Amino acid sequence: MAVIVDFTKKERSRVLLKTEDRAAAEAFASEKAEKYRAAGKHGVISVYEKTTAPGIPAKRILAVLEV
Repeated sequence: MAVIVDFTKKERSRVLLKTEDRAAAEAFASEKAEKYRAAGKHGVISVYEKTTAPGIPAKRILAVLEV
């Protein structure tokens, strides 16, 4: 299952990475959060998997980093 990293600011969201490796995605998110903080950006970086648990498409949140 694909792990997705995205950056959300206000109501706009942008996918930064899509990979199969959860550890790599979390490491990437941490590095990006530090870079964004240094640049003065504000928002949220999310690491999640898309799932259809009981038949309803949803996101399974793995990590959230505030920037």
